[in-house]
Amino acid sequence: MTQDGSIVPLTTRYREEILTNMNLLASKGLRVLACAYKTGLGSLDDYTGPLHPQHKMLLNAESYPTIESELTFVGLVGMQVHFYQMFRTTP
Repeated sequence: MTQDGSIVPLTTRYREEILTNMNLLASKGLRVLACAYKTGLGSLDDYTGPLHPQHKMLLNAESYPTIESELTFVGLVGMQVHFYQMFRTTP
């Protein structure tokens, strides 16, 4: 997806640009997440949680390649995480 919201194919050039930006964020000590979405999930289009009839599909690792393909890349998120705070004890 481009800045104006247009959906374009993920070409080698775009892939390299994404990886360059990902490495730039990571080199600054940030955790990097790639954000994407998928339309046309078929029986999962109306997924509402564990009680949904197709929830079992999400528990089967063999379904992952189908579910996690044909995604639309939206962007990268860089997050600053202070691990020392996780292990700090309260005086």
